[in-house]
Amino acid sequence: MSHPTPWQLELFALGEEVPEVRAHLPCPRCEDDLHTLTTDPGPVPLVIATALRPEAAPVGAGATGAALGAAGVGMAVIVGALVVWGLWAAEAPDVGAVPDDPEAPSVPVPVSDPDAEPVDGPDAGSIAGAPVSVGSLKGRVAEVTGGRLRGHATNPVWSADGRHLAYEVNDDGTLAELWVADVGQGRIGRTSSVNLPGGGGPFGGTQLAIAPVWHPSGILVFEGSNTGGTFRLYYFQPGGGAASEMISADDVPGDLTFPAISARGDQMVFVSEASGHDDLLIRDTNTGAITNVVASPEAEQFPSFTPDGDALVFTRRIPGSGEDVLRRSLRRGDEVVVADGEGDQTRPVAVDDGVVFFDGGPEGDAWEIRFAGADGEVVLAEGVRLPLRARPAVSPDGAWVAYALEDPAQSEDLWFARVDGSDRVRVPTGRFAVGEPALTERDEGLDVAFTALATRDADVRTLHVARVDLE
Repeated sequence: MSHPTPWQLELFALGEEVPEVRAHLPCPRCEDDLHTLTTDPGPVPLVIATALRPEAAPVGAGATGAALGAAGVGMAVIVGALVVWGLWAAEAPDVGAVPDDPEAPSVPVPVSDPDAEPVDGPDAGSIAGAPVSVGSLKGRVAEVTGGRLRGHATNPVWSADGRHLAYEVNDDGTLAELWVADVGQGRIGRTSSVNLPGGGGPFGGTQLAIAPVWHPSGILVFEGSNTGGTFRLYYFQPGGGAASEMISADDVPGDLTFPAISARGDQMVFVSEASGHDDLLIRDTNTGAITNVVASPEAEQFPSFTPDGDALVFTRRIPGSGEDVLRRSLRRGDEVVVADGEGDQTRPVAVDDGVVFFDGGPEGDAWEIRFAGADGEVVLAEGVRLPLRARPAVSPDGAWVAYALEDPAQSEDLWFARVDGSDRVRVPTGRFAVGEPALTERDEGLDVAFTALATRDADVRTLHVARVDLE
């Protein structure tokens, strides 16, 4: 019988029941490894134990693990985003039970009327000649406040299978917690807090955990930092204990930010400032090898993979010239400019036929969503409410992008545009100050998570989940 992998031992050390480890105990080698895991404060390598490329051999028990990733920004940006969103200091109700207690009850789920008629409102005007239709939210709308902070739920991110939803709870710009909710049909169930190593209890005002992303295997990756400290990358297994650091400071020192994971899960890209400016590095999941793929005197940010994993899209900020979107082939190493208009073009998401991104215009005060493809650029939406940290909310099949509008008269609606610009759908939600949508496909349908005020006079933004019908 082969010995357990380092990842299986790590899960066992975090309190998970792992049959492969249990079957080996008592075993001096395993016990030594477990002792190291529970006493060594350094990062633990992550091993993905399945072949992620068709041509690759399965990863063996001794293979070096790899990192996963997520993007973050300074807290000054959080403060600015709260002002832009029209938010105020929240007075969220205290949470009666610690959500990551296995005996704690599920978060209560207020239920909206599934038969309520949509409320008509003003349209946003014709964008690229697209017709406007009205969709609806089907069934129950789940809601969760979550968190020990008195703050707003923000930045929802779906796992690949749509069964988990990570989200942040931000206060007035000083602290941020990270939570994971189990999502069932029409409801949000048990929620679990995500803590940095040594932070198994409440944050106590000393830690930041932000900007989650998911590996296809269901592992959560995020940025974490002690307040005012260096941002590092961590990974977390839902249902497990505290998170673990992914990349040792001996391997890559300094701040590590803006990570993203390929669709196959075999690569992670992230930003490192170790060289004195922001470069893009890739870590191979199978070997753990780290390669510097983009290095320039300018600042590269918001990297992500194309759907086939063969190229990166990212932004480059040039002093005095704004932020541009570029694409770089990982095979040939060549770069092409995707969008370089006036002002900032930022937070790109690659789809099969091109790139979706936010465009701030010359003044940076009126955001659009644009699609850049072989035939040029198409404006998909104008007057968009810019999310706190998220990229454009593109559906998993790359067909739709969801967004909310800055116009207060339309703050109760979600909007959906086809990426090719051929159609737009308005979806009344029955909530207020709607924003930050995130999409997932689950059980042959499209689910949307978004943040909003539950009532017009509410003090705190909460997280909402519903099935959406765009027909």
